[in-house]
Amino acid sequence: MDFKAAKCPSCAGELQLPDNLDSAKCMYCGNTIVVREAIKLAAGSINLDNFLSLASAALESGNNAEAYAYYTKILEYDQENYIAWYGKGVSAAWQSTIAKLRIDEGISCIKTAFSKVPNDNKSDLRKRCATDLNSLAVALNSTFEKYFYDTRDVSYFDRKYQHKELYDIPIQLLSYAYNCDPSIEILKNILYIYVNEWIFYREDSIEKIKDYVKKTQALEPGFSFANYTKEIFSGTLYSHRLVDESFIAFVNCVDDKNKLSLPQPTPQTSSGGCFIATAAWGTPLADQVISLQLYRDTQLMKNEYGRRFVSLYYRVSPPIADMIRGNELLRAITRSLLKPVVVAVRYMSTQKG
Repeated sequence: MDFKAAKCPSCAGELQLPDNLDSAKCMYCGNTIVVREAIKLAAGSINLDNFLSLASAALESGNNAEAYAYYTKILEYDQENYIAWYGKGVSAAWQSTIAKLRIDEGISCIKTAFSKVPNDNKSDLRKRCATDLNSLAVALNSTFEKYFYDTRDVSYFDRKYQHKELYDIPIQLLSYAYNCDPSIEILKNILYIYVNEWIFYREDSIEKIKDYVKKTQALEPGFSFANYTKEIFSGTLYSHRLVDESFIAFVNCVDDKNKLSLPQPTPQTSSGGCFIATAAWGTPLADQVISLQLYRDTQLMKNEYGRRFVSLYYRVSPPIADMIRGNELLRAITRSLLKPVVVAVRYMSTQKG
């Protein structure tokens, strides 16, 4: 049961009536009125085209709350108006904040719009939806990244780990946009997020990322995920603080035809991997290895004693790692010894923030 705006034909009183009733009494004059006729009378007393123009102008200028109010008002009189449903959904989604996301509300309204749009207009609505959701996803991703860089209460990486599910939202929006109207721009935006937030998309997402790469290659033959990674970092791939052995392994898992390689690490850089931890867990993509690498890059490399320790580690750890790698018993023992270290560095990273 939905309540709709209505007008009494006798006294012109403005009412809100349930649309499942045949008749009702006016609360002002007491006369019995036919609900359907009263609703039509109310709809005819306002100019819906004017409201649509005002709503569209507000949405275009970024006044999303105002646009949302106009579209909601239109739907009070005409719940079959697909343009109003779509506009309400987009304006709701654009009002999302870290504290209050309104993506579900927005997508729900957009889906309602698609259920009501005439077939002749469906193609245009799909293209518009793809464009709007692509822009929204890019803006949200930027908002999330700025939020994570605000390190007043916790460190950058700890904040990311606490809210890593946020990065699924832009990808979901972009996937929806791609389904509406496939384009190379949308696909590259999806891959851009996967590259920049690769820590959260490791073994469990490799096949999904590969699928997006194939879709990109179908629209742009010769596309290389490895080369696109270099483009994202604008030629400074190996100087980026998160580019290390784990990152290279991540890229090479996705793109096995255009493999990247990591320059030989030096004591003055932090681009090398955690050799012993990688040998113990069997992959540079393990969460424990990532935690140790992040602590090295964000804590140890910031002071002289830490850099000396890293320098010593680079000199002595490779042969130890080689010995551990081929012995399951030594790997198990090393994992047991390193687990409390991992717990400690994660705790210290939080306290440092």
